[in-house]
Amino acid sequence: MDELKNRIRKCLAETGITRAEFADLCGICKGQLDKWLSTASIPPGRRQLVERIIRELYAKRHIDNGDDETPKIITLPVSPTRYRNMQHVAELHGLTLPEWVDEVLGALSDVRCRR
Repeated sequence: MDELKNRIRKCLAETGITRAEFADLCGICKGQLDKWLSTASIPPGRRQLVERIIRELYAKRHIDNGDDETPKIITLPVSPTRYRNMQHVAELHGLTLPEWVDEVLGALSDVRCRR
């Protein structure tokens, strides 16, 4: 079985895009895509296009899900006493305050809530 055909199927399942939508992105009708995924081979001239479409769909999905690598900023008001305490604990661990907060929040993100 052609690996590209399997990658198309996987992409459709994981991104939620329909065959008709994928076919439209490829500039073909859904019937042609159905043939590609069953018996017909994907023409060499279309293979690069299909590869690019798959990459772009996954990239868009990551951005839509917030999976991009752009750091996000959280603002959290704390009392001066708590701030000094957090700074002190961070220094004890050899970290800056933002590094320590990132470590703590990362560790706490796996803790289940009672709700």
